[in-house]
Amino acid sequence: AAARAGAGGAALSGSGPTILALTPEGAAQARVGRAMEKAFARAGAKSRALALEIDTEGARVEIAS
Repeated sequence: AAARAGAGGAALSGSGPTILALTPEGAAQARVGRAMEKAFARAGAKSRALALEIDTEGARVEIAS
């Protein structure tokens, strides 16, 4: 569903009930999210779509002085 709606790729999280799709910013995010929600609904599963930004910095450690 994600690919047909315009996602560049999708993946299943190995540690939890998460499926993510990579999309360009803008209208594609909502379109792909709706397509995935509809696919889950057809399968009888509840879902919600979130448009999140990619963290390009990664984990950081701050040391208090």
